[in-house]
Amino acid sequence: MLYARQYSYLRLMMWCDAFCAALGLALAYALRHVLSIWYSANMSGLPDWFPSMLPYEEGFLFREILWTLPAVMLTWPLVLGHLGLYDPEKQQDHKARRALLLQGSLISTVTLVTLIFVFKLEGAARTVIIGTGFLTAGLLELKELFLKKHRIFSERQDDFHLLILRKGDESEGERKALERYGEWGARQVCVLSLDNLDEETLNKALIEGKVDEIACFCPLEDLFRFWPLIEAGGRMGLQTVCYFPGGKGFERISVSEKNGLCAVSLNKNSIDLGALTLKLLADKILALLMLVVLSPLFLIIAILVKQNSPGPVFWRQVRVGRNGHLFTMYKFRSMVADAEERKEELLGKNEVDGWAFKMEKDPRVTTVGRFLRRYSLDELPQLWNVLLSDMSLVGPRPSLPEEVERFAPGERRRLSMKPGMTGLWQVSGRHTLPIERWIQLDLEYVDNWNIWLDCRILFMTIAAVFRGEGR
Repeated sequence: MLYARQYSYLRLMMWCDAFCAALGLALAYALRHVLSIWYSANMSGLPDWFPSMLPYEEGFLFREILWTLPAVMLTWPLVLGHLGLYDPEKQQDHKARRALLLQGSLISTVTLVTLIFVFKLEGAARTVIIGTGFLTAGLLELKELFLKKHRIFSERQDDFHLLILRKGDESEGERKALERYGEWGARQVCVLSLDNLDEETLNKALIEGKVDEIACFCPLEDLFRFWPLIEAGGRMGLQTVCYFPGGKGFERISVSEKNGLCAVSLNKNSIDLGALTLKLLADKILALLMLVVLSPLFLIIAILVKQNSPGPVFWRQVRVGRNGHLFTMYKFRSMVADAEERKEELLGKNEVDGWAFKMEKDPRVTTVGRFLRRYSLDELPQLWNVLLSDMSLVGPRPSLPEEVERFAPGERRRLSMKPGMTGLWQVSGRHTLPIERWIQLDLEYVDNWNIWLDCRILFMTIAAVFRGEGR
């Protein structure tokens, strides 16, 4: 919202942060110069471990500042921007901004000191950069306190004129959006209903109100119905921002344009792609590490399985992966070799309702298999599936093709993420859960996924394994 205004404001903030870094550098150099003078006057009485701090040689300060000044003025804004300090949505969250400032100053300092070591830059830059980090963090905090106290732009309510287009009554989402406009200094000059609006009336309101931006609140299904009115501001060169609720089963709606085509992307899950990439990377690294570290255990289990009952060490079964793609899932064999053939005669003893089959005292399970299942050791070969990108360490329960065929349309949302070795269904008492609860937990995971949820589930899984809760 208010993109041109925000851009100017945030660009000014970046320059302010760069200036704070430059001032911090100047103060660090000045402080070092004062300390070097004091050191020269008192060096005879200082202990041997006290760091030497001799005055700069002639011309050294000028040569050093040629790279330190642009380095700090570039590094601080870039790091702070990468951390999200200049995100418009964070401008009023002073607690979050303070944490980002401290984090950014630490990262910037470590980055520059590392560069000094890597490129073997001589001189006193290391101590100066460290001092710059502390001083810049303090200066940035002072800047934040100043902005918070004076509320820049908050009193200039006539600078930016906003016209509102609306279908129906005001919603809670609209109220919050308009509050944000108010924080940026916008004044509402007119509110028009799209239901009985004509283009002539709209054009007149835009001209007489000296409108700078249009905010349109309209359901997605009505967006193109009112398109001739919505694009009227665009013909005048005005910014128009359309807001529509993420209803109709969609939480993430994005619009893009390429090669003259406008695309509206609809998705039920609002997933952070950066976090999803981190999940994939963590899956690969942890799976590879665990395969290497646990290889002796794999060998011991393989010998026990082979000696306990005839048949292969590994059990393979086709499961359904992300978006319905089939893959072969691996486990240590915990049942007799002809378990699938004997399943038909046991269907009448199924202990769960629905499309899944579960027996607490399944006669097909071997002695070693019962131990492996209790501590979930039979699942370890699925690390290979994780390495192959068929599965994830954490995710929904991997389903059989015949189970997926019985899914209700809404239940297929479970397939929108990779199945996992563990998940909410496992740490919530998997062997005691009815099938409806399995589904509910999987959907809950898919709809609320984030990287911290995965971490929590992994820690809960470790605890469940040591308690021997598997069956």
